[in-house]
Amino acid sequence: SPMEMPPVGYNKKSLFLFNFVLTVIAYGLFVFNFHFSLDDYCVLYQQKDVAISIISESYRNCLGIIFLLLDFIGLNVTKHQIFFGVILILAIAVSVTRITHEILKYIDGKALLVNLGTICFFLNVFVSEWFYFAEAYLHWALSIIGITYASVYLVKSDHLKKNWLIGTLLLFVAAGSYQVSLSIYVYIVMG
Repeated sequence: SPMEMPPVGYNKKSLFLFNFVLTVIAYGLFVFNFHFSLDDYCVLYQQKDVAISIISESYRNCLGIIFLLLDFIGLNVTKHQIFFGVILILAIAVSVTRITHEILKYIDGKALLVNLGTICFFLNVFVSEWFYFAEAYLHWALSIIGITYASVYLVKSDHLKKNWLIGTLLLFVAAGSYQVSLSIYVYIVMG
């Protein structure tokens, strides 16, 4: 069916690069300048304890398990905040590119205009708050990728059980990283 045809008229790699550069311009000052919040200091000195707390009190099981694994291999999310900040920037660029690609399957529009509308969802004053807390880079990156690809799998028209299973699993990863991301998922799917 025409709905499943890939959009034409734009280069996906160029669009990704454009999104990556815009995201670096918007949030690079946060990511590439070492900074600390109170939460960051807690994770800096007690990442394992924070991970256990995240699992038992915040119900962010995916994030807590990843924090435990990172602590086990000696990788602290606050000490390595630039690395995790770049991962978050990459997650935003990947997500905006994928959402733009999916929207262009259903409408006949200019890729750049659709992309600019999509990127505004992530490049705004409200999302900039995500970058105040370096320890949160990872949970936002996992959430963004989880909700983006969950929406891709769950709205496919073929209704295969495999797609529902993958989409639901990705929603669990997103919610298990940060529950608020489910509201973003609803916005993407309903938007």
